Amino acid sequence: MYGWYTFNGLIDEAAVYGRALTAVEVDGIYSAGTYGKCDPVGSFNPGSLSFGNVNQGSSAILSAVVSNPGNTALSLVTIALDARDNNFSLLSGNAGDCAVGTPVAAGAACNIRVAFAPLSLTPMSGSITVTSNSLYMGGTQTIQLQGAGVVGPR
Repeated sequence: MYGWYTFNGLIDEAAVYGRALTAVEVDGIYSAGTYGKCDPVGSFNPGSLSFGNVNQGSSAILSAVVSNPGNTALSLVTIALDARDNNFSLLSGNAGDCAVGTPVAAGAACNIRVAFAPLSLTPMSGSITVTSNSLYMGGTQTIQLQGAGVVGPR
């Protein structure tokens, strides 16, 4: 259907593509919402890590994926554990691990790996705060952590 259409408002970041966009590109534009398609977007999956019951004296490792469906590099400024809890620890050194100062390219992802080694026999919680150059959530997002220490085999 061809014809003239009237638009009342502002158009921001208009773009014409000479090709079909990939699913990642479409998702990046959709996920950016009112933040703009040209901005980096930090997306966390899952937004919380639940370790369940872990034997005291043992440890368990889980990961959250940080993806950037935006169209420019996502710069990770800080990745910080809640300072009041020593039952959880950030792991690094594996290929694909997120690192401060290492940008996450548009359409790429990295992992935040966390170990839980309970020091007591109680339910525990903590958090990881990640700050970035993303306009989404003001560039600050939190991953909630929870687990419980239980009596291990003797």
